[in-house]
Amino acid sequence: MQAILYYPFIEVPQSEWLTKALLYWDRVGTIVPDRWRWEPESLGPATLRLVQEGLVEQVFPQEADPRMFALYENWIARLTPAELQARRDRLQANDVLPIHEDKWIRMESGIEATIHMGLTKPQQDGPWLEVERTTALEFMTALALAICHPRGWTSEQLPGEPSTWVPATDVPQALACMVSGLLPAGKTPEVERELQLRVNGEVRAAEVRTVLLDRILPVPKKPIPVDEMVRFRQKYGDRLPAFRRDLETRIDTLVAIDDDVARQRAVDRLVEEASEQVKAVEAYLKEAGLRRIKRSPLLSLLKVVPAARAAVDATRDLAGALESDQGVASEPLAYLAFANVELRLAARFKGERGVPPLAEVFGRA
Repeated sequence: MQAILYYPFIEVPQSEWLTKALLYWDRVGTIVPDRWRWEPESLGPATLRLVQEGLVEQVFPQEADPRMFALYENWIARLTPAELQARRDRLQANDVLPIHEDKWIRMESGIEATIHMGLTKPQQDGPWLEVERTTALEFMTALALAICHPRGWTSEQLPGEPSTWVPATDVPQALACMVSGLLPAGKTPEVERELQLRVNGEVRAAEVRTVLLDRILPVPKKPIPVDEMVRFRQKYGDRLPAFRRDLETRIDTLVAIDDDVARQRAVDRLVEEASEQVKAVEAYLKEAGLRRIKRSPLLSLLKVVPAARAAVDATRDLAGALESDQGVASEPLAYLAFANVELRLAARFKGERGVPPLAEVFGRA
């Protein structure tokens, strides 16, 4: 099972990022204060609904490997006097992010260092600490890495739980913290080479993956309704692993190409191949649906139901016709065709062109 761990905020973004995450990964996790186990309403209605439906999983700070927090402590200790002063000035200007105190439990020295360096405001009423924004993003990056580190999972790990979390974010500054802020070059006593290779490799793969998914899996800026996503995953979720393995193998090949021009050409060829296969599957699906309509009582409904609406509903309801052809159904990229048809991704995407980008995501960490 492959899963991504969202950071730096608790609430997952209600955007196209979440739609693609749910369509591509087995599980999406978010880091939640431990005490919220008994206060689920604190998640907010949107994230709470996703958790209740099993689309998003709560991950708690106690699952982190405390040894990995040296990443954060060593990084802020190396701040130059000029950078430290700039951060203090931003703190005074209230450029902060609130971090729940539960997330510091396994890292007492970290919060003490942050307070001592003047990067955190005194705690106000409630369990939140106001931390200078860049410093907060660096801490949440370190926490995500500590949870994603293989040794962060204990022997009590339940069957079916993700064997590997991959840190993921839709906040460019948070990603920059992971790439350049917390992983110094070369092997050091604080950072294992295995972790460096894993994170750096995942970042490179994520760049290629993002380009590919943007081009072969266009999604609307507004999230797909939860009920529709649940239904789709229940019906076609068993096809996802094969699709992801196929695409990840191709991504690994692309990442290994050092020349930027050659890599872009290879990406273009892959997108063209994927588009052709998806169109072929969708064409078969349409033909199979029409054949079934001729033999179905649904044909009589066309006399009383508006044709356009009936055609859309019939296409979606008869998507299972493809399952009868094992040759076509076994193609990994057929998963994309099912997503396009069942969730009407292409239609929604075209209908929302021209809509300005969503506002910057702000949230609680």
